[in-house]
Amino acid sequence: RILEEMFRRFDIPYRVVGGFSFYERTEIKDVISYLTAALNPHDSVHLLRVINTPARGIGKTTRDAIMDLAAERESSLWDALGFAIDEGALPLRSLRALGEFRAIMLDFVTSAEESSSVEMIQRVVDKTRYIEVLQEEGTEEALTRIDNIRELLNAAEESAGRAESLRNFLDNAALLSDQDDYDEGAPVSLMTLHTAKGLEFQVVFIIGMEDGLFPHNRSLNDRSSLEEERRLFYVGMTRAKQSLNVIRSKSNREFIEVF
Repeated sequence: RILEEMFRRFDIPYRVVGGFSFYERTEIKDVISYLTAALNPHDSVHLLRVINTPARGIGKTTRDAIMDLAAERESSLWDALGFAIDEGALPLRSLRALGEFRAIMLDFVTSAEESSSVEMIQRVVDKTRYIEVLQEEGTEEALTRIDNIRELLNAAEESAGRAESLRNFLDNAALLSDQDDYDEGAPVSLMTLHTAKGLEFQVVFIIGMEDGLFPHNRSLNDRSSLEEERRLFYVGMTRAKQSLNVIRSKSNREFIEVF
């Protein structure tokens, strides 16, 4: 995420190989959609993305009914949601789920203008149980998604340090997620060490070489996992034909206490 932002700032073309750009990842887009809808609940695209994320019993049939009602009344999805609840236009179970979602979103809408981006992200993951659902899933992918949300908090903290509002933060995120200038021949390639297997480059940078990142903290207490991290590091080192640069950070922001 940090590298992408810096490359954008200094107009350095880059490409993400074998994966998604940070702001294109599902969990990041979900949180961004919550924040965007908090500032403008009539943004039907973002509201529709999160109406059942995480799953809260609002299935496709219910979503279609709300969209049909919005089309019939020539209103936004947000207004149609209110119509359906106030008029009891759907089965009780659907109305209960829609009511819970509307209450959550009303809380976000009320808080958005006065809260920082950090406070709003914390509020979103708390009220929606987004992190709890991923923790309950317990897979390696779910844990990685949690790490990505923590990194989004880091980005929000940096934005707050520049005295930017939530709206500024979202505008910047939208800019960074724009893939219109994707360049297949870009001079910089961003990839994981797994993706780099079998490839060679004149110059290689391996970043994040501090305990807890590489080797990852989930590997430190398991000998076989630690050995796999060593083998992976060897793969990364041997990708360089001319110059190898191994980099660690002097400090890192952590938001573990939030979750």
